[in-house]
Amino acid sequence: MTPHVDSFHLGGDVKSVDSSGSQEMQKWYALHVRSRHEKKVASALEQKRIEVSLPMLQVTRQWSDRKKSIQKPVFSGYLFTRISLQHSRFHVLETHGVVRFAGIGKKITSIPDVQMYWLDRVFAKNQDVQLEQTFPVGRHVRVANGPWRGIEGIIQDTRSTSRLVIWIDVLMQGLTVNIDASLLEPLNR
Repeated sequence: MTPHVDSFHLGGDVKSVDSSGSQEMQKWYALHVRSRHEKKVASALEQKRIEVSLPMLQVTRQWSDRKKSIQKPVFSGYLFTRISLQHSRFHVLETHGVVRFAGIGKKITSIPDVQMYWLDRVFAKNQDVQLEQTFPVGRHVRVANGPWRGIEGIIQDTRSTSRLVIWIDVLMQGLTVNIDASLLEPLNR
């Protein structure tokens, strides 16, 4: 259900034309959905021909008699959709399992395309991704070299490793990945 990298449009927002002929920008938004309904909602939105991103992690669950590898949504209770808010908002909200659009305060907040692009790239390139629910303290950096060149985040150094935190403001959550500190350059913020 996670879109391929080529489905992201980094050159700016994509315009859609509604039935009245007016143009409206399509942007990425986070949807808060009912508990354990992420996959069902994503499927229902795809059937309505609405672009969806549902980042998944492969995890191993232990039961008393067996182990099983399952796919689990990274951000429990959330998925992402790319829509024209004015044109498709109510079409999305009427989908069974959707609670509301996520935002800051009472304002629906879009997610930058580049952030969604990097979210997809992190899962394509790295198996050691962890959810971060505490706002990170550290230096703001940009990856200067390697496959993640251009991604920005906050670096957290431990004794043995450096972890890059990619924070998503609208969810107040982020992802951490191990990274070689020599690939990073500081940002002035």
